[in-house]
Amino acid sequence: MKFEAVVFDCDGLMIESESIALRVWKQVTADFGGDMEDALNLLIIGKSPDAAARIVQQQLGISVSPDELKRTYWQQRTVAMSQEAKPVDGLEDLIQELVGKNICLGVASNSPSQYLERVLEAIQLRSYMECVVSSDQVHAGKPAPDVYLRALRLLASQPGESLALEDSPTGVQAAVQAGMTCYAIPNPDLGGEDFSQAHRQFGSMPELHTFLQDEGQI
Repeated sequence: MKFEAVVFDCDGLMIESESIALRVWKQVTADFGGDMEDALNLLIIGKSPDAAARIVQQQLGISVSPDELKRTYWQQRTVAMSQEAKPVDGLEDLIQELVGKNICLGVASNSPSQYLERVLEAIQLRSYMECVVSSDQVHAGKPAPDVYLRALRLLASQPGESLALEDSPTGVQAAVQAGMTCYAIPNPDLGGEDFSQAHRQFGSMPELHTFLQDEGQI
């Protein structure tokens, strides 16, 4: 089966974001009197901005509200990522082939809209995406399927003919609930997590690209 649409997660999948994200979290929590450990970061990878801020605020006992923590974190992360983020190896080659074959492309992410727009512009891939959907545009973020369902509506694509690309179990769950085929390139920071819901797993973007070509799926 050839896919008619491919929808990408962003952080950890299109860009190597976790080291930058952790650095920003450590700075922001330190400014509010907290001490962010690497283990806590693993609990929030793939979570919605609201959920992540609540977890960090509760775990560290920070006195500011989750909303203020979230707002401060994403302001600083947006600046850092737009300056430092780079596409993962093989991403641009895959996107160029998909575009050349008239396959619809989109992004579905838990990250905020403004962040996604700035980062995708910074890595010069925004123009290839026919839609960019954030958890702030739907009722519930991943693991709910809402971001994927909205992306499919905007792309005028059917779930059964569309592929989601993910790096976290949270995202995989969302894509599968949306009725999509989901291929995962597991985030190396989540090596012990359960990716069994993914239809296939790959070690890198070039490996996934080769599989899609060899199987005639693009």
